[in-house]
Amino acid sequence: MIPQNAPKPKNAPEKLPMIEGGLEEVILTTLLNICREKGWLKERGKQRTDSTHIEAAIRLTNRMVFVGETVRAALNSLAVVVPDWLRSHVPQEWYDRYEKRMEDFHFPKEATKFVPMIEQIGRDGSDVLKWVREADAPIWLREIPALETLRLVWIQQFYVEEGEVRHRSNDNTPKANQLIASPYDREARLSIKRDTEWTGYKVHLTETCDADLPHLIVNVETTSATTQDMELTGVIHQALESKQLLPDEHFMDALAH
Repeated sequence: MIPQNAPKPKNAPEKLPMIEGGLEEVILTTLLNICREKGWLKERGKQRTDSTHIEAAIRLTNRMVFVGETVRAALNSLAVVVPDWLRSHVPQEWYDRYEKRMEDFHFPKEATKFVPMIEQIGRDGSDVLKWVREADAPIWLREIPALETLRLVWIQQFYVEEGEVRHRSNDNTPKANQLIASPYDREARLSIKRDTEWTGYKVHLTETCDADLPHLIVNVETTSATTQDMELTGVIHQALESKQLLPDEHFMDALAH
């Protein structure tokens, strides 16, 4: 188990200041106003919306590695905020089991060994969830994001039968639009668009497409990877109305408006 505040890898991407400050929409609106003043942009023209995929900055793993890393992430969070409390609960063998990233372990491929190991991880995670709900545990521990992620993942990946924690079969887990794929990005989802399969998000770009004017991006919406363009029609039109850029014709993948 390692602290969450470990040094960031040298090649880790940095966030842009304008994104951290939520200024991207302000910058886009400023550029659009300049284009309007120059006569390059008009209301009630033609527009089209299409989407593309955004890969989440996560590792994609098998289900055993995923649930093991979910426990490890929760333990790391607790080790930072309540180290003494955590030491009083964690069995000694857990230090060997969760001291390094789960994909670094060599897991058995045989089903006879795989099932007992993943169900052991299931019991470990259930113990952590039980500990943070005991009377001596600070109530705010339950609100730690990694603990809430552990709780949600355990609902999706395990069930209790006659007092025993059991691992769900592949056909007994939620659909892709609900299934958590990583303990480090709870919103990332698996999706497929034509020949592209990815886990992450989707960005919906609306641009002008009048024949006599430059084609300009006028609105951007980022959503779950499983959200279809047509589901955002109302949201996009509301945003365009606030910019005084509602189209006369709006083209999307399925229908035209």
